[in-house]
Order: sequence, then C-alpha cells, then structure tokens
Amino acid sequence: KDKTIPFRPPEDQLKDWQNEFNSGPTTLKDLTEKIIANSLILSNKRNVAHQLSVTLPITMLTAAISARLNNVPTHYQLGMTAITMERIVIEHMLQKFGFNEGSTGTVVTGGSMGNLTALVTARTKYERFFQDKRQAHNLAIMVSEVAHYSIERAAMVMGLDRENIIQLPLNPDCTVKVDELENKLKEARSKGKIVFCIVGCASTTSHGAHDDLTALGTFAKKHNMWFHVDGAHGGCAAFSKKYKHLLKGIELCDSVIIDFHKMLMVPTTSTAILYNRRTPPPTSSDKTKTAPHRTTSTPS
Repeated sequence: KDKTIPFRPPEDQLKDWQNEFNSGPTTLKDLTEKIIANSLILSNKRNVAHQLSVTLPITMLTAAISARLNNVPTHYQLGMTAITMERIVIEHMLQKFGFNEGSTGTVVTGGSMGNLTALVTARTKYERFFQDKRQAHNLAIMVSEVAHYSIERAAMVMGLDRENIIQLPLNPDCTVKVDELENKLKEARSKGKIVFCIVGCASTTSHGAHDDLTALGTFAKKHNMWFHVDGAHGGCAAFSKKYKHLLKGIELCDSVIIDFHKMLMVPTTSTAILYNRRTPPPTSSDKTKTAPHRTTSTPS
C-alpha cells in the first residue's frame, strides 16, 4: 500500500481482473479496495506528478453531483446549467490570458483533442483564402522538436504527411531557436510546402520549457500564419503572479489550450481551448490583403 505505482505488466493485470469477475460475486468494499490497491496513488507524498496531479478535495463532491445529475453540455436542453457554467469558466480563462473582447472557447476531452481542434480550426481559416485545392497536400506546420506527440498525431489525423511537420531546432534549454525560423520557412517553401500554422510550447511536456511566444507570435503575424500555443502543462502560469511572465506574448496567439486536470487539480481529462480574436473579423474585401503565403503555382 506504500507504493506510489503498484506497477504490473498489462497481461498480468488483465488476467487478474478477468479472474476476478469470473470468480463469482464480491462485495463493493472488497472491489473498491482492490481497485485502489492496483491504481496509481497520486496522493502519496513520494509521487511526482507527470501527467496528473492530486485533485482538490472538494472535487469529490462536485464529481458526485455531476454524476448524479448526468447532464451533458452538448445540447442546451440536456445541460442548461452545465453549459452556462462552462461559458462562465471560459470567460474567466479569457480574462486571465488577457484576450480581446469577442474571443471565445470551449472545453474538450483532453489536450490531444484540444490540439487537434486548434489545428483543424487553423486549416479551416486558411482554406478560406486557399484557391487551388490541388495544393492541399503541401500544407505544413512548424513546431518544436520536443513538442507533445499530440501535435504530430493531430497533423496526421488531418491528413498531413509526416514530412510536412517541420520540426524546429532547439536551444540548450529546449526552447525553439527563434533565429532559425526564417531559414526553416525558406527551406520549407523551397520544397513547395505551404506553412499555415506555427505551434509554440508553454511548456514542453518532457522539459518544462517555455518557448519565446513574443518571437513566435511576431513571426506568425509577419507571414500570416495561425499561431497556436500548447499550454496544456504550463498555461496555468496565467493564474500565478510569480510565473505569469513565462506566458509573455500569449496575447499574440490565435489559440491556446490548457489542461484543467494537471496543475489546476481538476479530476478527469478536461481541456479548455481558447480562441483569441486578435483583430476584427475580416470583410470580404480584406481577404486578398490578408491571404497567407502561396507557392508560385497557386493563384494569387
């Protein structure tokens, strides 16, 4: 019971639980004790959280209320209060990040879904300007070499080739080398790639490194790219007076995700994706002025 991780090979774990449920009736008390004994004990003082943190005690009550009501925020008639409370939470998050009026957001099931949603949004916005659909296979993104695997997976789910995921070189502290951005973009364009999005990390999962968001945001604006920030782990710095400086430049992003179930101590996997309205919505006459870079084979 003192082990933080009572690790057992997956095959042994499966066989044991199959035997458990094939051996006849058991009591709720015995079943609960066995589940706890075979689970990760986040509250153990020796535990150093990797993906999850111990939850706030009050969330045991809120989770119970949520389970009892079983309302869902997918349709207003099925979750009136849940939808309203989600909207209030999103508004609070937008204020914490200092986003402009007209910004919005939603809650999704985890950081991987958040990053996928953001990249799909980026591509959708880009394709409004993109005339030659035959060039779609050349769409590309730029991202840190040590970005979370969900970025690469999201790009591949969207149909991007692996070679169109342009990995950016790093400084010794595992932040992106911003002085290499122009060179990497030039190299990508020389190969016919059309970079529509750049992703910044705040922070990286493996090293806790916060990219220079000001530099990345300025670069994205210069080249009419979507700027997404993966703040699943470190976005919580927005709530800290001491560490908020790590998010300097976040106001330049188009989208950011932050996981509630990590440093914000909320149970289950839930992620906010926030969309920052940096400028007023473009009119039809503005589209030609703000169209992203196109290769020479694409109509201008």
